[in-house]
Amino acid sequence: MSRKISEKNKHPKDRLKELRKYLGLTQEKMAVAIGLNQANIRDLELGKVKISTLHALAMQNIFDLSPDWLLTGKGKMLCEDHKKTKNVSPALVRALQSHPGIGKIVLMLEQMGDDDIKNIQSRAEERLKIKKMEERLRKMEKKIRETS
Repeated sequence: MSRKISEKNKHPKDRLKELRKYLGLTQEKMAVAIGLNQANIRDLELGKVKISTLHALAMQNIFDLSPDWLLTGKGKMLCEDHKKTKNVSPALVRALQSHPGIGKIVLMLEQMGDDDIKNIQSRAEERLKIKKMEERLRKMEKKIRETS
């Protein structure tokens, strides 16, 4: 028989599981979103590994979670400016699942300054232009081969 855990007796591991279930995520999907693996989330939820401030901040950035709530139980689960994360997160999770490194990249970007991010964005845009030009060149070469 299961009994409801009172808010005062709840541990961070219990709040983590509550957050995950609220968002409708599996351990694996949550792990991908914050740059971990499923075993890490399992260990956090079981209390084998203590939930750190870094974990809480990563979840704040991805899920709009209140780190204070996760670590202490004080306040609300989601930040005040929360805009229906539950509806946004599945799209985010799908994007993160298709490219597992994105979660780690997001965490790294959060630690960078604006100039660094602008530099990365500029280089990424240049790389996309090059890829588009390469694709056009391949198509032109294919047409030339077909006509000769």
